[in-house]
Amino acid sequence: MKIAHLALIGLLLVGPLAASGDSAAPSGGYRLIELGFGGSSWGINASGQVVGDLPLSLGGLSHAFLYSRGPTTDLGTLGGVQSSALGINNSGQVVGWAATATQDIHAFLYRNGSMIDLGTLGGDESIAWGINDRGDVVGHSFYAGSEDGRAFLYSKGSMIDLGTLGGVVSVARGINNSGGIVGASTTLNEEPHAFYSMDGSMIDLGTLGGLLSVAYGINNSGQIVGYSLTAQGQLHAFLDSDGSMRDLGTLGGTRSEAFSVNERGQIVGSSSVAADVAFHGFLYSDGSMTDLNSLVDESGAGYLIHTGTSINNAGQIAAQAFNPNGETRAILLIPRRGVEKAKPHP
Repeated sequence: MKIAHLALIGLLLVGPLAASGDSAAPSGGYRLIELGFGGSSWGINASGQVVGDLPLSLGGLSHAFLYSRGPTTDLGTLGGVQSSALGINNSGQVVGWAATATQDIHAFLYRNGSMIDLGTLGGDESIAWGINDRGDVVGHSFYAGSEDGRAFLYSKGSMIDLGTLGGVVSVARGINNSGGIVGASTTLNEEPHAFYSMDGSMIDLGTLGGLLSVAYGINNSGQIVGYSLTAQGQLHAFLDSDGSMRDLGTLGGTRSEAFSVNERGQIVGSSSVAADVAFHGFLYSDGSMTDLNSLVDESGAGYLIHTGTSINNAGQIAAQAFNPNGETRAILLIPRRGVEKAKPHP
């Protein structure tokens, strides 16, 4: 499989496409730092290091990057033309996908300045979505001759198929330090359901009343976030805590998705606003969902933050936005108690 097959399993992989709209007036709690032209930011660790992808030139192919309080570092590829970094742990180890010399997509682990090919389950594609502080990696891969992706755990040099909920497709999206894994899998009825997996046992987390759910993130307390169809047919962000799935609502529209939860139970994601005219990033804290655009100081004037992708325990948020010219930007949001100044992407 080549680069064109990245979207093969659709709903299990990606969130909503952001719609353009007017930005909210900035009001003060966060400082916005632009990490580079174009691209996306996907993960953040306790030190505020951010990973994602940035184009090499305007309109060009993207490479995985690591931002660490200074210029962004190009992590390169596995011999091909592009790559993307999707997760980072507190040791600064990075995972994602990169093109090989034959333009196949392989999961990678970046550590000590070197990108390591994690291989596949026998086919020619794999993607790593998450990594915990023990260095365990999760993602999805393919068997030879199959177009049905399977969730994997990569640990101690070996890639293990995590199985499914009875269907043929599964994807692992997050892992905590206890080894709890979340993602989504098709059931016997071929309905995608969020799952929790531990020690080889995969549990169906159910839905908010509809036929579909996907889990994206899990913290070390076992709180799980993602999105699900409701009984009314709307996609809503959820928080699953102690086996109970709670609807987090929206910012006034009909759709929301939650991507990350920190140890304080703070959640970030994306939601449509009234009349579904645009998607805005949100912060969910203390039982309330707040538009990220309303929390940013004058540094965010004219920006539209459409997705919060990851949040650390200090409240720093990796996010994605449109700048005042309507151009996509990878950004970092920092609470004003810990403001820094980023150097521009070369």
